[in-house]
Formats: sequence, C-alpha cells, structure tokens
Amino acid sequence: MSLERSAIHPGEYLREELICRGMSIEDAADALGWTPLGLVFFLDGKISVDESAANAIARLLGTSPEVWLNLQRAFDSDDFAFFWAGSPFRREERRAQRRPAH
Repeated sequence: MSLERSAIHPGEYLREELICRGMSIEDAADALGWTPLGLVFFLDGKISVDESAANAIARLLGTSPEVWLNLQRAFDSDDFAFFWAGSPFRREERRAQRRPAH
C-alpha cells in the first residue's frame, strides 16, 4: 500500500473558495461566526468539520452541509488508511514478527 494521501482536508477547499470570492480571513470568519484564528486553524487542517461548521460553511457558500461532512469523512478515512499502512499494529506485520526464523 502506498503511503500517499489522496484526500484533501476540507479547509483547503474552503481556502480556494474564499480566494475565488475575494473574501478576507476576517470577513469570512465574521460571516461564519468564527474567530479569525479558528478559521485559520480550519484552513490549515488543524480543525475538523462538525455539523455546526458544515452548516455555517454551507450557508456562506450556498452549498449543502453534507458536502462538507462528506469531505471530512473522506479525509478522515484516508487519514486512517495512511496511518494504518505504516502502523506497527497491523496484523500481518505482527504475524511476521512472531514467525520463528528457519
């Protein structure tokens, strides 16, 4: 399994939308009801989308909350796969370590 991530954090999508719409961090944070620092953390992928955030982003951009929740689910799923691919806890790796050397 490759150790490359394929999903993009929803914050990156939001960053692109804000740039395309010419919105500043301060204006977007105000419209979302967030602090500018909270928005920056989200844009940088340090905060996940929850139902409240999905609703706020959907209102701002005219999308549905499900779009943002699904983006987060895809990112979380990919993040787990990335972690699991290199994890020392994988069953196959534990079995290989327990096999006696011949």
